[in-house]
Amino acid sequence: MNKNNFITAGFILLSSWGCASYEPHIFVNTYEPIPEDYFTRYEDGNATYSVVGSGFLRQQGGGTVTCGGNSVSATPVMPTSQYDNEYSRLSWSVKSATIVDPQYTLDKARLAALKATSFCDVDGKFELNDMTPGTWYVSTKITWIVMGTCGYGDAKYVCEKPQGGVRGTVVSIKENLDKKEYKIMISS
Repeated sequence: MNKNNFITAGFILLSSWGCASYEPHIFVNTYEPIPEDYFTRYEDGNATYSVVGSGFLRQQGGGTVTCGGNSVSATPVMPTSQYDNEYSRLSWSVKSATIVDPQYTLDKARLAALKATSFCDVDGKFELNDMTPGTWYVSTKITWIVMGTCGYGDAKYVCEKPQGGVRGTVVSIKENLDKKEYKIMISS
């Protein structure tokens, strides 16, 4: 295949790829809205707790990479529902074509608005303050770059290849006057 045919074939492939369409998903389950008292627990609760921890990954070669400089966030965990489980199993492309229950979208946005944020220090340590009792998903980004080879055929070049990604864990804060600080570790 000569260079011009290769370029033409690539253009046709990319053009047809952009034209793909996906069928929207039809939900089997109906969405049951999150009860108001679930939100009240996070919004008006006893916000005197803190989550202290560190985020790191161990590389195959034995090195350690931390979340240093990256943000850490804690978001209330959405109560388990058949509707949410069904939605979570959809591929990204099908999700983009699917119309979801408007109340589901509003409930997810309301939970996201309750997010607590902080930053990892250079050693990968962080602290989230003013947390309320409840179940929280705490996550951060832990990444590093390795140099690799990119390209196709004779057109190869040196490029950066990001490694790692977003990591998280669930922490359950209980209403307890004797335990105001919860310690966690984000790793894998």
